[in-house]
Amino acid sequence: MLEFLAELLFSFVGEALVQFVFEVLADLGFRAVVKSTESANRNRVLRLIGYFCIGALAGGISLLMLPKHLVRDTWLRVVIVMVVPALAGWWMSVIGSRREAKGQTRSPLEVWANGYSFALAMSLVRFFFAK
Repeated sequence: MLEFLAELLFSFVGEALVQFVFEVLADLGFRAVVKSTESANRNRVLRLIGYFCIGALAGGISLLMLPKHLVRDTWLRVVIVMVVPALAGWWMSVIGSRREAKGQTRSPLEVWANGYSFALAMSLVRFFFAK
């Protein structure tokens, strides 16, 4: 039983870590390319769709590096698709709040909905296409 719980924890944390790393890297890339003031005036729905598409692309790239699921059980993969994107969106929102508290600007990916959209797309790609 202890071995099962350790594997479960390791697998869940591993999948979440992969998604968090890709999301943070995407955020850093967007910060380098786009000024937050320019993107603040754009349509929020289009931005959400754009982050979903970029998240799907990140999911595809992650498959090149990690082609197999870190989690063997299908039921746990479903839980990951449901939980990890919400956590990733929350984490990006926390990062954005901390940046604002320091007087820095918040990137569009550091809004919960955008971070969730990115992570959801990445999770879905990994769920359906990883071996």
